[in-house]
Amino acid sequence: MFPPGVPSTGDYYWWTWSLDPGYSVQFSQVVTNNEVETWHMYGLTDSYGEVTEENECNNLAGPVDVTWYGLPDLVIDDIWVSNSSPFMDEYIDVTVTIRNQGGPIDGTFRTDLYYNRSTPPPPYTPGNRSFSKTGLGAGESYYYTFYNISYQSPYLWKMWVYVDSWLNISEDNENNNIGGPVSIFWKERPISDDYGWPIHPSNQQHAISGTFMEWRSTGDYGHHFHDGIDIPASENTPVYSVSAGHTQFVTDQSGDTVGLYVDKFLYYHIKDFTMPQDGGWVNSDSLIAKIQTNHLHFNDGQNQEEVNPLREYGITPFTDNINPIFYSNPITLREDDPNVGGWDGGADGAIIDKDSVYGNVDIIVHAKDEIDAGRRVGLYAISYQICDQDCWPLSGEILNFVFDQWESNYYVNFIYADTFDYIITNQITSNGYWNTTGWSDGTYCLRINAYDIVSFYKKFVLKDTTKLNVAHCFLEDVEVKNGGNHNPEIEGHLHCKYPYDECNECIKYGQEFVLEITATDPDGDSMYYEWYADWGWFIVDEETTYCDTIAENFITYLAPSFCPPGYDELSVTVHDVRGGWASTEGYLGVYDLGTNCLCGDVNGDGSINSADIVCLIDYLYKGFLPPYPLEKADVNNDCMVKGDDLTYLINYMFKGGPPPECGWICPSQKLVESF
Repeated sequence: MFPPGVPSTGDYYWWTWSLDPGYSVQFSQVVTNNEVETWHMYGLTDSYGEVTEENECNNLAGPVDVTWYGLPDLVIDDIWVSNSSPFMDEYIDVTVTIRNQGGPIDGTFRTDLYYNRSTPPPPYTPGNRSFSKTGLGAGESYYYTFYNISYQSPYLWKMWVYVDSWLNISEDNENNNIGGPVSIFWKERPISDDYGWPIHPSNQQHAISGTFMEWRSTGDYGHHFHDGIDIPASENTPVYSVSAGHTQFVTDQSGDTVGLYVDKFLYYHIKDFTMPQDGGWVNSDSLIAKIQTNHLHFNDGQNQEEVNPLREYGITPFTDNINPIFYSNPITLREDDPNVGGWDGGADGAIIDKDSVYGNVDIIVHAKDEIDAGRRVGLYAISYQICDQDCWPLSGEILNFVFDQWESNYYVNFIYADTFDYIITNQITSNGYWNTTGWSDGTYCLRINAYDIVSFYKKFVLKDTTKLNVAHCFLEDVEVKNGGNHNPEIEGHLHCKYPYDECNECIKYGQEFVLEITATDPDGDSMYYEWYADWGWFIVDEETTYCDTIAENFITYLAPSFCPPGYDELSVTVHDVRGGWASTEGYLGVYDLGTNCLCGDVNGDGSINSADIVCLIDYLYKGFLPPYPLEKADVNNDCMVKGDDLTYLINYMFKGGPPPECGWICPSQKLVESF
């Protein structure tokens, strides 16, 4: 770092024995280093001052800087998108900046751009677009622009960039080559019609009694979603066309003509038509019919391509001064069910405690638009955002549903059930859940936004002051417990509870017995038990039992009427609701005939005689080996082998007492030998 003084021994040095005036001498040295660093190198001649010189101050040269590099290391420095919310008929440009933070690169490497992936791509995966670059100096950067990227599918993209995706450059770190995700939301262009009201005065706002996408569970069509708006008016109120166009009559289920299309607009629940025939032509603001009962049903569009008339570029004039509201319990979390939907659009997974959130989660919001003076306008859009504990956003706002048009090819019963519960994570165009598995355990703030009638496209920026009536920022704390899941813990062993409190795990053949197990879960999760018998056979007759944090679970099991080979083995597995499990086993002696299971045949010679009394005395009082199986010696059937069994056996053999009753083993065809 600093010039050497005299005298000073260098890292390398050479001796010169003579040097004539005007001549030079040259030396060379190979130098190596195994660290990434910069050197300041100096050369000092006559470093020990052995030669008397005219000028002793000009012997030093340097510094010469040498930078030592390791392997190259490519990283994505920046991904810049020309427009993160483009319309579907537009193009975007993506500029990628790559940097080499290691040693210089002489070879050629490839960089891939991936349009829409929920997870990072693995190596060797071709991107949608790519470019190649040859050479990149140490510490240098290079940028490249992918021009004219067009919309494909779906609406929401998560874009990634992978530099050296084919791993043809040896790098110091091969695991930092991915950049992203960058979110792109492709929008549909707003519909631009601007038309007046179908009831005079057409340039004045009227009341609304039924909104677009409102759930209907009654009427001629049963469960369905309202495909237009209802404008209340008295019978015989004149109805006028909002546009010019050809006409088409519409009949109800009884065949009566009750509606009329003019161009793409439907007027329904009307009578006294002024049109003489189908296919006629009417001009804008022409009288076409009268209201049949008490309201006009008005559609903009047809054949599930309807859009909300109460929108920007729709019915004019229209203002909305009523805020949407949340119910008193506005958020429910459920386990995600991939089969969610069905005819009622309900979420079918189990409810998740907000203090124990895990896995893939459905977020259900309970919200509505207020009703005021007969004018019900309905929600326009709902979105959610995951924030930290202080409610600072951690994820970009996800706009899940915009109720201005039908979802093509899907039908809107995927959206909410008949209680106005909006399953906002079931976004048809993206993942249908909040995936918490990638989130660290901890407390998060779930932010829900409910938007009133306002343009989808203006709404997208949260701070946009042009949007109307936004009841947003409902905040709900949730506790994610996904990454730190611990297995439940079984306390003790299987404990026999039949036929009295302590039966020493002596299992009676052909009778019921009850086993007890106690377990806890360190995370406080709910648990359930599954029981298995013999060779791992699941006890299908037993219901899977859910329990609380600390619980006891009992099972009643009938010892089999047949004789399993050797013994019947029972086991219990305890699960928690997040996939953790623990198990223990019990070995129960239910012996078969092939194991010499004659009750009272203590010595195993195939008969009951005085030798069995001697064998039992040797075991009980002289320390001999026990009978096999021991249960054969429990002749009084009290689940213990002791002196009472010896007395019982003597009484049976010599005093006419009752025969042995080892009910826990298989019966023999010949229970007692004759004497």
